[in-house]
Amino acid sequence: MERTAAATNPARLACQEKKPKSLTGFDSLPDSAFVRVSTVSALRDCSNATTWRHVQQGLIPAPRKIGPRITAWNVGELRACLAAAGGVAK
Repeated sequence: MERTAAATNPARLACQEKKPKSLTGFDSLPDSAFVRVSTVSALRDCSNATTWRHVQQGLIPAPRKIGPRITAWNVGELRACLAAAGGVAK
């Protein structure tokens, strides 16, 4: 099996292993909870920029502005979106 430089780069591997804390407990969150973009990106296995593109394309629900500098997604809406899409979608 051929290994690429990206696959052996320790910094990249450490970055790939990072998961938001809210992702580890996502299943236990109530539907009324809110999560930030890093959690949504981890759920969909994509970058933050791709998550925002998916919002613009209507692939995932739009987040809510819950403060002057805070935007977050409703967990119940995300679960419904993921269930309709058949799980994690890219």
